[in-house]
Amino acid sequence: MEDKATWKGMRASIAADFKHNYAYSWLKFLLADFFFPNYRFRFLFWLRVAEMAQRNRRFRWLYPLAAICYHHYSQKGNIEISFHSVGKGVKIQHTAGYIIVHSEARIGDNVHLSPGVIVGISSLHRRHELPVIGDDCYLAPNAKVFGKCHIGHRVVIATDTVVRDMDVPDDAIVVGTPAKVMLKERGKRST
Repeated sequence: MEDKATWKGMRASIAADFKHNYAYSWLKFLLADFFFPNYRFRFLFWLRVAEMAQRNRRFRWLYPLAAICYHHYSQKGNIEISFHSVGKGVKIQHTAGYIIVHSEARIGDNVHLSPGVIVGISSLHRRHELPVIGDDCYLAPNAKVFGKCHIGHRVVIATDTVVRDMDVPDDAIVVGTPAKVMLKERGKRST
């Protein structure tokens, strides 16, 4: 795994983000982005640059520009994701996100975030109990993950589902409010 503090690691993260947000080439991206601005990839680009500049002393001079651009595209796209909280290959489904991820929550690689997703604390009395979301997960529109949760790898959290203070195994589907876990392979409910 590449370290985000190096130039090479930042490039790898940006390439993974680009691959998951666009299925076409850089040339088509530049032409399409010129006429139809896409704030989600611009946000992710400046997030990666700011992460690298914050950790690497050689690129500390780049941090003020990266932070300004990061905050600008955060406001344009209605996305609040803190530095170092998401892995590489994150896909933000639509340009206007309304996505909020707590600064201390951890999200793995290749995770799809849809509009309305909130990942954070469950109450002010339990501020240090935060979710950990595994790799290759899909959070559908308006999915909420609160509190001390460990979400496994390759998990689908359905639309309007609220997951609070529970662990979800790998390869599962979570539906409903309150959340119910259904295993993908067996199709059976788990309590």
